[in-house]
Amino acid sequence: ATDQTLLQEIRNLSGKIDDTSTRISALAQQVSDLKVQSAPLTQRAYQSIGNEGGNPSVSPDTIYTQAYNDLVQGNLDLAIEGFSAFLRNFPTNDKAAAAQYNIGEAYYNQHKMPQAIAAFTRILNDYPNSDKVASALFKRGKAEVAIGEKDNAIEDYRTVVRKYPAAPEANLAKAELDSLGVDLNKPAKRRPDDLH
Repeated sequence: ATDQTLLQEIRNLSGKIDDTSTRISALAQQVSDLKVQSAPLTQRAYQSIGNEGGNPSVSPDTIYTQAYNDLVQGNLDLAIEGFSAFLRNFPTNDKAAAAQYNIGEAYYNQHKMPQAIAAFTRILNDYPNSDKVASALFKRGKAEVAIGEKDNAIEDYRTVVRKYPAAPEANLAKAELDSLGVDLNKPAKRRPDDLH
């Protein structure tokens, strides 16, 4: 009977050792994840371009990807710098509208609403035919609500619903209008610049 008890204790111990080694490897994974996250605080590709442009070896994709990674990881100032450098050096690139939108996102996430609104407005002015217009209008509305510009927000949400009914943002805009107590079936207040 004592042999059985001993065997059982050994089994229990080896089970605990397995659990511990699993936890250790999970911790090791977390540490390496943290290293990956902190790694981008090295020099960015756009920093080697300089103010005069130049350095053709730096590709637009590299700059965009680094800036996007910064945005995702919460390095918002670096993301804004990276996307701004991208736009300075590659203003006609097919990702230019997305870069401008991401600048707005970064400012929005920093709770810098006036800057966010300005960034989203630039998409409407500079890239009126891009696929980011509905997103920019919707997000500009969110920023306007945050600083108390309710009427402007309602107008932006209405524009999304009216002009981009197939965009995913149309349903989001309807929900926002609903939460603001706006009935879409009633006519909007018209502004002089809305007549064209």
